[in-house]
Amino acid sequence: MNTICIPSLGVKDSIELLDRIASSIDYHIPNKLVINNGLEDMLVEWNDRHPDWIVYEPPTGNLGVADSWNFCSKMFPDEKSWLLANEDCWFLPGQLQQICETSDAYSDEPLIYLNSSCAFYCFVWQATGKRDFGDFDANFFPSYYEDVDYRVRMRLAGKTNHVFALEGQPVVPHGKPRSGGTNYAAMQQGAGLLNRAYWRKKWGSDNHEGAGYSTPYKDQRLTVRDWVWDAQHRAEIFPLWREFISQPNPSIY
Repeated sequence: MNTICIPSLGVKDSIELLDRIASSIDYHIPNKLVINNGLEDMLVEWNDRHPDWIVYEPPTGNLGVADSWNFCSKMFPDEKSWLLANEDCWFLPGQLQQICETSDAYSDEPLIYLNSSCAFYCFVWQATGKRDFGDFDANFFPSYYEDVDYRVRMRLAGKTNHVFALEGQPVVPHGKPRSGGTNYAAMQQGAGLLNRAYWRKKWGSDNHEGAGYSTPYKDQRLTVRDWVWDAQHRAEIFPLWREFISQPNPSIY
């Protein structure tokens, strides 16, 4: 495995989190990418201190988590796998090598999980998964639901078994040093309500781990690989992000 990608909130708090995960890299990965989804140029000094990382500034603003993951696969299209990590996680000594070796050994698997709960705060997306199950649904913005959506899509296609890179070992740790702030929580809560409404539209269910429909939007012409851009949903949800990021010194704390 040659690529790690970290979507960043791109606020001042991101710098200490990115320092933490960057300092935990103890195994050679040639392509190291951070996507700055927040304030423009916020990570310039960080990049100066970590020149072996690529910092990408989306010209359209925040890609959201799902489309950041998609972008990574498009930026490095010839890779067999992409390690996708939240900025608030880090690696214990020796974990990264084990993750890379397991990913290479199970290249026919769609995903390699790094914890028994199959959480997506750090996981390996295999090119096999992109081929068989498509990209992540970028309508889920800025985060949450894009992961369970992918699991539902795999289950509907009959993929129910999982591969864990760290079987019997401590999971990749993650978490912010301090509790989240009210402004950030309000943005996530508002976005969560709108994303749940989109989930209901897509899957006909209030269970965010299950589907009432057998195909997206109950459209028999579509497969689990497919999702349809919903401009109205983005128009409703984006102002919540804009209000948060437009504050003086927006912070996740």
